[in-house]
Amino acid sequence: GNRKAWVYSPGTRRVRRAPNIAYDNPGTNSDGLQTTDSFGMFNGAMDRYNWTFVGRGEYYMPANSYAMAQREIQYDQIFVPGGHINQDLPRYELTRAWVIEANLRDDTRHIYKKRKFWVEPDAWLVLNTSQYDNRGELWRLQEAYPQTFYEVPACLRVGETTYDLNAGRYLARTFINQETQINFFADELNEERYTPDAIRRLGVR
Repeated sequence: GNRKAWVYSPGTRRVRRAPNIAYDNPGTNSDGLQTTDSFGMFNGAMDRYNWTFVGRGEYYMPANSYAMAQREIQYDQIFVPGGHINQDLPRYELTRAWVIEANLRDDTRHIYKKRKFWVEPDAWLVLNTSQYDNRGELWRLQEAYPQTFYEVPACLRVGETTYDLNAGRYLARTFINQETQINFFADELNEERYTPDAIRRLGVR
């Protein structure tokens, strides 16, 4: 549950502790389409659910997302109207996966009564999730788009989407096409970057 986190307000140029970055609080900059603990497919404490390993199987899931992540593809080519991203771009393959199910404990609360995760076992990445409301109805889906960076080496997500089936809307995050190239070796980083003062210095009004 509890974590040390800070939020920066560009208007006031102030940094303050963010006490509720956890569980089903609305995710930052998600327009209410994602909970805090579903960023990165799952992020945070596991204590509100009973977790079960369902089994292994083969499923069509996002894979080898090189075409969608290339820098020549602009965001307006990916993020299109109609309730989903441009389906000409992601690649899906029949992939081995471990299926994990999380059911809400009786003594806790969360807007998701049940969650399911499809985990790619070689990279240990969650590539798909489904999230159910308190009536047990499917509410939201998530996809993550993996790519192997051989120079690291690592298999990482190059984007993720959350689909809200009730609202007919989607949220896209962590795409890299138009971003500064990732420095995996982080040779320009230092500890001072990760302080509240550094957030102020990096902030733009």
